[in-house]
Amino acid sequence: AVCRRLEIGDRDSEVIATAALLRDVGHIAIPERILQTPGPLSPDERTIVEIHPRVSAKLIGELPALQDVATAVLYHHERVDGTGYPAGLGGEAIPYTARVLAVIAYIAMIHDRPHRSAQLPEDALSELGGEAGTHFDALVVRALGEEVMSSTAPAAEVAGAVASALDTAGLPPLRELTGTDPLTLLPGHRAFHEAAARAAE
Repeated sequence: AVCRRLEIGDRDSEVIATAALLRDVGHIAIPERILQTPGPLSPDERTIVEIHPRVSAKLIGELPALQDVATAVLYHHERVDGTGYPAGLGGEAIPYTARVLAVIAYIAMIHDRPHRSAQLPEDALSELGGEAGTHFDALVVRALGEEVMSSTAPAAEVAGAVASALDTAGLPPLRELTGTDPLTLLPGHRAFHEAAARAAE
């Protein structure tokens, strides 16, 4: 919706949507005790967390078709004023897809995280607006604000429902799944979907 409002073409919109789903895959390289830390991180912990865009981009970039997605993910923590990471890029030097992806942080802001509680949508938009032009691209922030304020769908509730639908915590343990591969002992595609359907029921 934000991409449509910004008149971004189909290809870049697809890149941004895919990057939004994969941007934190690099968290697999971060110890869980750090990811689950309540409250602010120490400088050393912050340094460790800041490697995740590089790890994410490296993993995603293994697939040639996702090179543009990897680029957006690599730079989505850069800041317009040049004080972000991992490369300290600023302004137009930050790929546009990464600047849009950075503003999608709104979704994380309106949901609970180990280090802070969910914000109300209006508070999250206010915070993004306060950092427009320094942290975030001002045009993208404006587009997000206009989209959220004009939408009739309750954004936080819809996003929460999608997150709940993707939650695998209720799935049966691996040993209860049928149709496992005898070599890897992993469930097949069909077994996973059958288990998901049972859990949903």
